[in-house]
Amino acid sequence: MGIYYSYWLQELSHKFICNFCDTMRKKGLSTVLRDFRELIKSNDIKSISFVGVPGFCQPFAELFAYVVKDIDSYFIPNGDYKNTKKIVLTDIGMQMEDYGVLDKNKVDVLILLGGLAMERFNIDEKDIKNLINDFSPKYTIGICFMNIFEKRNWTIDFDYLIDIYLEYEIK
Repeated sequence: MGIYYSYWLQELSHKFICNFCDTMRKKGLSTVLRDFRELIKSNDIKSISFVGVPGFCQPFAELFAYVVKDIDSYFIPNGDYKNTKKIVLTDIGMQMEDYGVLDKNKVDVLILLGGLAMERFNIDEKDIKNLINDFSPKYTIGICFMNIFEKRNWTIDFDYLIDIYLEYEIK
């Protein structure tokens, strides 16, 4: 019984310093988390903000934030930066607290989570592109499952895209 993770890490530009650049395929949840940490740590990033759908993307933001828990992390629900949550380490792991309006100069990296592109959540890609333009982050990273950004024809100019594929069996 188990769930198997594999993912593609695509370097879409050469802005990032990375010890494992180029498109590659790897397996394992711990591997994708380590590689994410390497992306952030190797570029002297001080703060990141995940942009995603509450409930659906939120647990993934908390999971990825855990591996870089020593830097400031935020969650922008549905792209609404005026309702930002701060991701903090508690005695039970990463949790979100109300933060309010996120200063556009405070974030080095915007991380777009794939739930944004899912049709049922009705998030307009133009609004997310406007958010990216308003924040002008040093880097934009996508984290998604099953190639959702491409399937929904999103045209975000990611510096990196972590595209996770799931395969599972029930025994």
